[in-house]
Amino acid sequence: MGRQNSVELQGPAADEVWPLLADFCNFHKWFPILDTCYQVEGVPGQPGVIRYASLYPDAFGKTSLSADDHGHHDDQRSIKWVTEKLLAIDPIERCLSYEIVDNNIGFKSYVGTMQVLSVNDRDCASVRSTGHLFVIRLKGGDLKTFYFLCGSTLQSMAKKIEHVLSSTA
Repeated sequence: MGRQNSVELQGPAADEVWPLLADFCNFHKWFPILDTCYQVEGVPGQPGVIRYASLYPDAFGKTSLSADDHGHHDDQRSIKWVTEKLLAIDPIERCLSYEIVDNNIGFKSYVGTMQVLSVNDRDCASVRSTGHLFVIRLKGGDLKTFYFLCGSTLQSMAKKIEHVLSSTA
């Protein structure tokens, strides 16, 4: 199941935004739902590098208890995490692709792509995020919540990048 979100940034050019998102192992600086993100193996900036990322406990907006596939209860406020592998990175097209290697959120398979584009009529950036997802069971929320979270996270990321880049200008 594929889904695409995009956001247009007000101010920064694509060439200013790309280095921030190309820093694959530091996404927590820009994505408000990530508590931490760091390299666990591989060469930084190269396909094959693997990152670990943990989400803030309320990332899915739920704090109730729910049973997992084995009937065990999982406090939704416990740490949710993913390990992701960089599949490809193209600085000319300002695009990267990655896949989830392991997680405790419920993803069976996820391949994502992020691309920073130039807006034609202005020298501003647009960020497009595309994901192809197969879920066994999303712990702590449903797919509708997940897709809403993806869109709102991208909007929040854009505002954070705009703020940082305007402060350093």
